[in-house]
Amino acid sequence: AENAMRYINGTRLDDRIIRTDWDAGFKEGRQYGRGRSGGQVRDEYWQDYDAGRGGYGKTVQCQ
Repeated sequence: AENAMRYINGTRLDDRIIRTDWDAGFKEGRQYGRGRSGGQVRDEYWQDYDAGRGGYGKTVQCQ
């Protein structure tokens, strides 16, 4: 985990910045992501269309 934070955090892949965070530990139910829909929290809220992230954010898709 230390090496991921040191060497991967902030690098680019396909013109996107990779972000890594420290994980405080395993909790049942969190193994599939922290967002309400099971993915990343940031994927829940983006408003614009982004083909690289699968279209619109989950909140926009539900409207």
